[in-house]
Amino acid sequence: MDETSTEQDETNTEQQEQPTEQKPDKEQPEQKPEKTFTRDDVNRMIAAEKKKEREAVETEFQSKQAEADKLAKMKEDERVKYEKEQAEKKAQDALSELNAYKLKDEAIKVANTEGLPIQFLDLIDFKTATAEKLNDTIANLSKTFKSAVEEALNAKLKQPSPETHHDGSKTTKADFDKMSYKDQLEFKAKYPDLYKTFI
Repeated sequence: MDETSTEQDETNTEQQEQPTEQKPDKEQPEQKPEKTFTRDDVNRMIAAEKKKEREAVETEFQSKQAEADKLAKMKEDERVKYEKEQAEKKAQDALSELNAYKLKDEAIKVANTEGLPIQFLDLIDFKTATAEKLNDTIANLSKTFKSAVEEALNAKLKQPSPETHHDGSKTTKADFDKMSYKDQLEFKAKYPDLYKTFI
């Protein structure tokens, strides 16, 4: 048994040594060693997360406790009134949020028909907007966007006017008759159509 166990130990030792003897292949990318954590590291991380959660729960508990204390100090009719106001406020907030989603959906449809990029709708506060104001705002944004695009295109497409040195159009029959023969030949070469009208 002793020999068998020593043989197994030697085999295990050889197997463990073999991977270290292998040379890293140039084709295989070098692997970064995985980060390992000690038990203390893990315990510290868990403790930190527990502390954050405990603080959040305590904060929530304290706010609810303050609310309960406030309600306990109120008289019955004041408490009912306060609770009613809080419920109405929550309902109003929920309703305004629902309206904001509906308005945004309609605004997207209108913007698509106007040819306005949807990214411009991020400029609008849908919680405070009304349908009438929204249509006006989208129309103004669309008008501004289209005029800016048109200006940019015109600036890109603008070409300088061609230069014309057409002095012949200012020449009259009387001026032509006063020209020397040499000048008349030059005029004929430059402006043949006009020359034909003068002859």
